[in-house]
Amino acid sequence: MLKKISICSNALLLLGHKPINSFDEPGAGPLLSKNLWEPTVDNMLSINTWTFARHYNDLNRLPEENPTPMYKYIYQLPSDYIRIDTTEPVSDYEIFGDKLYSNSNKLGLYYYRRVPEELFPPYFVRLMEYEMASVLATPLTVDATKAQLYKSFATTQLQTAMSTDAQGQPPKSFADTPTTSTRFY
Repeated sequence: MLKKISICSNALLLLGHKPINSFDEPGAGPLLSKNLWEPTVDNMLSINTWTFARHYNDLNRLPEENPTPMYKYIYQLPSDYIRIDTTEPVSDYEIFGDKLYSNSNKLGLYYYRRVPEELFPPYFVRLMEYEMASVLATPLTVDATKAQLYKSFATTQLQTAMSTDAQGQPPKSFADTPTTSTRFY
C-alpha cells in the first residue's frame, strides 16, 4: 500500500502539487490517484511481457464438463491474472471472462499477473510515476500541455523499462537440427 501511495505522491509532486500520505486525505489529488491507480497500473502491466510479472500456476478445473461444442473442460483463471503467455502443456484454448476453456484434462498456465507494488522494480516505479503524472495532469491542472509532456516522459521511460526488463530473460536459442547446423562454405 505504501509503494502505490509513494508513486502517486511523486506523480503529484511532478505536477506541482503537495505530496500525499494516504488516498483518504482531502483534495482532488488523493481522490483522483485512488480512482485512477488500479486501471492505470493494470494497463501498464498488460502492454508488455514484463519478466517480473510472469508467473506459473496449475489451473483448477471446474466440475462442469463439455461446456461448449469445441471444448471439454473449464478452468478458473487465477485472481491476479492480467493476460496469458502460454499453457502447459501447449493447448488450444479460449478465454471467456475469468474462465479458460480447453480440451486438456490438466492444464498449467504461464501468465502475466497483477504484481504487488512492493515487488515493482525501480524502472517500473519510474514508469508508473510518469504515467500517473500524465493521467493526473489534465484533471488536476487543466493543462493539456503538461499531460502531453508527462506522456512523452512515460513513453521514453516505457522503452527504457522494456529494454531493462528484457535483460532478465535471455533470448531463446535455436535447437540444433540438420537445418540449423548445415554450413555453406
